[in-house]
Amino acid sequence: MSFANYKLGVVVATAVGLFSFFSYILYQIYPGVKLLLFVLTFTLGVLYISKGLANKYLLTSIASICILVLIGAIIGYGQVSSNLSSVSFYVPIVLGVFICRSFDSFFNVAKVFFIINLIAMLYEFYTFSFLFEPEVDLPHFVGRAKGLLAYSKEAANFVILFSIVFVKKLGMKWYLPIIAFAFLTGSRLAILICCAVIMFEIVYPMLFGVEKKTVVRNLSVFLLFVILIIYYLSLEQSSLIVSRLYESFNTEHSSNSERIYFWVEHLNVYDQFAILQLIFGYPGASVKFVGNGAESAWINLIVDGGMVAFSVYSFSMLMIFFMVTNKVRVLFMLLLLSTAMQIARVNLGFVDSTIYWGWFWSLLITSLAKVRNVEK
Repeated sequence: MSFANYKLGVVVATAVGLFSFFSYILYQIYPGVKLLLFVLTFTLGVLYISKGLANKYLLTSIASICILVLIGAIIGYGQVSSNLSSVSFYVPIVLGVFICRSFDSFFNVAKVFFIINLIAMLYEFYTFSFLFEPEVDLPHFVGRAKGLLAYSKEAANFVILFSIVFVKKLGMKWYLPIIAFAFLTGSRLAILICCAVIMFEIVYPMLFGVEKKTVVRNLSVFLLFVILIIYYLSLEQSSLIVSRLYESFNTEHSSNSERIYFWVEHLNVYDQFAILQLIFGYPGASVKFVGNGAESAWINLIVDGGMVAFSVYSFSMLMIFFMVTNKVRVLFMLLLLSTAMQIARVNLGFVDSTIYWGWFWSLLITSLAKVRNVEK
């Protein structure tokens, strides 16, 4: 790859990062900038891959995704614009292709955004106020910070994918910021998933004969986490979140029982689909009939994208398992992600899903490169 093409790759990856992470805050400042940034990002991405920087597998994948989006727009329940919105989970797959060859540049943008957003969330938590009006959350602060993102659940989804994909690369100095970010979102799922990720990173090396100083360091980090969590539990801002956290595994609690109810209702609607709709989905139909979202990424994929969309996401996880060397670690992380996707709409938004698909495509092109080198 020439230096000019390398620089273009860095620009594209940076543009994707800016679009994914900062588009909401830019939208608040100037509403038209989100669409402008997306068009610019997509144009740069197409220019990048058209210069022969992507192999035939990536180009075929992009063409296939565009066809699936077109099918969803045509066969969906509502108007074309609303149908496109219902199958927007396909867009991060293409964005992932754009950044896979310069994934480190995207990673750097993600780190910068993480720190900026963490600072913004700390401000919200200690002032009981939002920096910018949330898109979905209550207009008044109830212990669920969001920072520069649209709403607290989006912040939760971001930190879940950020921790699962990047925690090994980030190292121990990032453990505390990740846990703090998860708690500030007020999301029970983000708190539990991120704590599980960090605990794995602390405990797993201790099971395989690491140096004594590493064991002491890990235990010290664990003790620090315990102290900080106790401090968080004592704060007035966390009272509502703590009470909800205690009910996380109680299926009879109203929030949990409602979630399960919506799962069943959406699957009942899917059961009534025609053959074509079972295969490609019926975008927007189940939300219209049920009156609420599916509250599950997997079910969302099935009803709006059919078995095709469900297979695309599930098969990508299977491929990741075989492409990553440490099978124990990647299996644990993928199980956490799959569980999170069942419980909430994790890995379907631009912010979180772009991280996942950039990771997937970067692993794929690295694996293909190794295969070609072996064949030579």
